[in-house]
Amino acid sequence: MKDIITVELPNFKANYEVVWYENTDFSSLKNVKQVYGVLLNEKKEVLIIDTGRNWQLPGGTPKQGESWEQTLIREVKEEASVEIENIIPLGYQMVSEIKNQKKGAPLCQLRFAAKIKKLNKIERDPSTGNMPKRNFIDPKDFLVYCPWGKIGQHVIDKAVKIYTG
Repeated sequence: MKDIITVELPNFKANYEVVWYENTDFSSLKNVKQVYGVLLNEKKEVLIIDTGRNWQLPGGTPKQGESWEQTLIREVKEEASVEIENIIPLGYQMVSEIKNQKKGAPLCQLRFAAKIKKLNKIERDPSTGNMPKRNFIDPKDFLVYCPWGKIGQHVIDKAVKIYTG
């Protein structure tokens, strides 16, 4: 699946080509820059966070020596003050910025699903110092908050299907 999305933030606008891969064997992937999770509560609502710029899924950049799951666990704890369980890989996407009709080098972004085990009191994100906001949304409203195109909605739908059958 392929999509072109435009990201618009204050003082920033960019176009990206996003290609989704259903493959969950991440062992040979290079240049992994993001590990993000579709986190579901007991009502099957999706957790999104705002760390100061926009609503998004919780996650972030792997640290050297961490497994992908360890990265996700650390990042959701830092950004959303949440503990998770039942982590399941969903697939990955390759993202290339498009500038002047030329594509940049692709970056790999992994996507996982997980259940929320415990919702803790929200705390400052230690990596940014920001006080994040968190919100639980109906999965069908994901693109209202996070304009990640058809691939973004596909990832949300896939995660919900895994946990609802």
